[in-house]
Formats: sequence, C-alpha cells, structure tokens
Amino acid sequence: MLEKIRAYIKENGMLKRKDKIVAGISGGADSVCLFFVLLELCREYELELFAVHVNHGIRGAEAFEDEAFVKSLAREHKVAFEGFHADIPAMARERGVGEEEAGRIYRYKVMEEVRERYGADKIAVAHNQNDCAETVLLNLFRGTGLLGMSGIPPVRERIIRPLLCVSRKEIEEWLLERQQPYRTDCSNFSDGYTRNRIRLHLLPMAEREVNEKAVEHTAKAAFFLREASDYIEKKIKEAFERNVSERNGAYSIRNGILEEEPVIVKGAIRLALERLAGRRKDLESCHIDGVQNLFSKQTGKESCLPYGMKARRDYDGVLLLKEGKEPVLLENGFAVLVPGKYPLPEGGEVCLELFPVEEKVAEIPKNDCTKWFDYDRIKNGLSLRHKRTGDYLQIREDGGRKKLKDDLIDRKIPRQERERLWLLADGSHIMWVLGGRTSEGYRITEETVTILKVKWSGGKQDGR
Repeated sequence: MLEKIRAYIKENGMLKRKDKIVAGISGGADSVCLFFVLLELCREYELELFAVHVNHGIRGAEAFEDEAFVKSLAREHKVAFEGFHADIPAMARERGVGEEEAGRIYRYKVMEEVRERYGADKIAVAHNQNDCAETVLLNLFRGTGLLGMSGIPPVRERIIRPLLCVSRKEIEEWLLERQQPYRTDCSNFSDGYTRNRIRLHLLPMAEREVNEKAVEHTAKAAFFLREASDYIEKKIKEAFERNVSERNGAYSIRNGILEEEPVIVKGAIRLALERLAGRRKDLESCHIDGVQNLFSKQTGKESCLPYGMKARRDYDGVLLLKEGKEPVLLENGFAVLVPGKYPLPEGGEVCLELFPVEEKVAEIPKNDCTKWFDYDRIKNGLSLRHKRTGDYLQIREDGGRKKLKDDLIDRKIPRQERERLWLLADGSHIMWVLGGRTSEGYRITEETVTILKVKWSGGKQDGR
C-alpha cells in the first residue's frame, strides 16, 4: 500500500524536498495511517511534520482520550503537536450550519493558522477512496455536472490528500499488519448524516449486490472524469484566448470559434458569459445556444440574456455586452448580480460577494444582518423583492417546505408589515427574509465549494 501511495504522491506532485507539512490527525484509522505514511516519507523528502488535532467538544471523555492518543503518538515520534479545543455545537448554532460542517471549517481554519505560523508549505488531510466515492454519489443524487462527478481533488492549492488512492479497507488492514492502534469515532456510525447513510448502507450494498470493487471503480471513474474535465477546460481556455477578446467591458467572440469542436464552442461561449456576468449560476444551455445561433443570423440581430446582458451579431462574430449597471426591475423588486451592491428604496443596502469555502473561514457571521449561503445550490436568478404567491422556505434538511405566508403568520408578523418585507429569493424559493429566517436549502455543508455572503446594512429587524 505504501508504494501505491508513494507513486500517487509523485504522480500528483504533492511533495517537494524539505517541505513542511501540517497534518490533520483526528486519531481515527485514516489520519493515523496518514501520520505514519508521512513519517515513512520523511527521510526520502526530508520533511518536517506538524500534527494538528481538534477536540470538537462533542463526545465528552472520548474526545479527550482521542486528544491524548494523538498527543502521545506525536511525542513518541518526535513530531510537533498543536491541540485545539472548540465548542463545535455552539459554533454550528451561532453560524447556522451543521455540526459536521462547523467542525470541518474550524479544522481548516486552525490548520491554516498553524501553517502560517510555522511557514509550512502544505496541509495534509486523510480523505481516502471511500470518501471520494461517497462524494461522487452525494453530488450525483443532489444534481451535478462533470466537475461534481469528479469527486475530491488530490490537490487543491496548499491542501494535499495522499490517501485518495487507497480504500478504507486497505488502510485498516495496513494498520492491523503493523499492530498500530487507532481511535474509533462512534458518530461515524450514526444515520443522522446523509453521507453516513451512503457510507454505511448504500456503498456496502453495492459491494455485496453489484460488484465487490464498487468503491474502487467509482473513485476511478471520478479520476477519469476529472482528467476529462480538466482537459476539456484546458482546450476551452485555449480556444477562448484565440477567438475571444475583451474591449470596453464587452466580449467579442470572433467567427473563427466555429472551427472548433462543438463542445469547445459552447464552452468558450459559456466562459465569455461567465466573465461578463461575474458568475456561472443561471447561465443555462438555452442562453449558450442563443448566442451560438446568432452566428448564422444577419448583422445587427440580438439575443437577450440574463443579468442585463445581450448578444449582438456583428461583422466579426458576436459581441456580448451589458448595458448599464442598474438592476433589472421586476414586478415587486429587482434582479441582482453577484458580486454587487444594491440600495433599497426605503434606505439601507444589500451587498453580495463570493469567496471559496477554504478562505475567510474565521469570518462566519453571527448576526441577523449577514448570512452565508451555498452559492452552488442556487438554481434560478437571484432577486431582492417583496413576497408573492407561491413563495416558500425549506425548513428541514430533508427538503421539507413551508409556505412563506404561513411562516410569517406563525411568527405573528402583522399583515401590513408582511407586504413590506424584503426577501432574497432564488425564484420562488426564499433564501432569506432580510433580518429574519433563512432557508435550510442553502446551508453551508461539507460539500460547499463557493460561499455567497450577503450583508444587509441600514435596515431594521425582519426586513421592516
């Protein structure tokens, strides 16, 4: 197994000579395996290791036993140890996320702090082949594209995952052969988490009833899809550079793009639209087709696009432009773009911005005027508006809904005030009653890649 991991590390360029590595060690089988794999590689790469452990404040005495175990392991092998204590349940309540996600965000936060303090080069975490297969299925069931089917990347910026090439079974067998003990977290056997249900029931059933190598094959498929996705994106960017230019805030797609393969043509148009709009959500195939169809039209023909954009046929190809920066007016509000700042008629302002989940993790809001949402779960155009018929909130993680009207009545908000509430909406799905309730449908989870931060200033409680 060690040779397989060593080859995987080299293949993905995870380590360089004299790297300083911060390793997240929980005490479980995966992280203990990671610890000893890195120790084995210390001589070969001249590595300097730092072990980080987080006591989540959830499992009482067991959590302190885990901490003592990891601390002893580090001391025995002369590895620097950093231990952190946190009240993760309280953090989850305050920040409006699940305990699992709150713990994940906190772990990455403190590992990054340790990395910066010691000038380390990488952060190593212990995701394995099973984790990748679980992620693929989770994304597939929730709805995803090629990238979501690619699972967990082996390298993301400074984060490396050396164990992605081996299964949980291989890890446990390797530790058993070495007679190396590890800790077991009983929460991993709870059906309270969706990922756990896939881990405990779905994948074992697939291995029993379909193919004993179901996990391995799913993870390998994810690898192939990531290779395909990366290759296609590379070709799209090359075609984009050859055939698309930016001028005066607009993007000109030259006729030469039509010489590319259809998937590249569509990808280059998509990329141009994303750059002009400043986001990728809500740019659907029909919009891309609308732009592509203009190449066969007469000069001057136009196609309307989301977010105040339009496409116009000119002599050299198709021009994508956005006229003005005023929000698109709706019947009872206005459409908004991300990023952007939008003043409200009665006073105050709503500011929307994006950032990766692994950045600014210490800034999770704790007030009623700033909220974070999973940007990639947004399905329709965002709007700031007042209520309308059909509006609803998702009130449970399993998808349970409640009519907005019923929720406002239950909260005893007077009828005349209900009409004046400002809402952040994804179609008819209300993401946030400004100053009040948020929808469970956009909660930050362990699968979140991009966070939408929405800050409302100068307003009153409950958007009134």
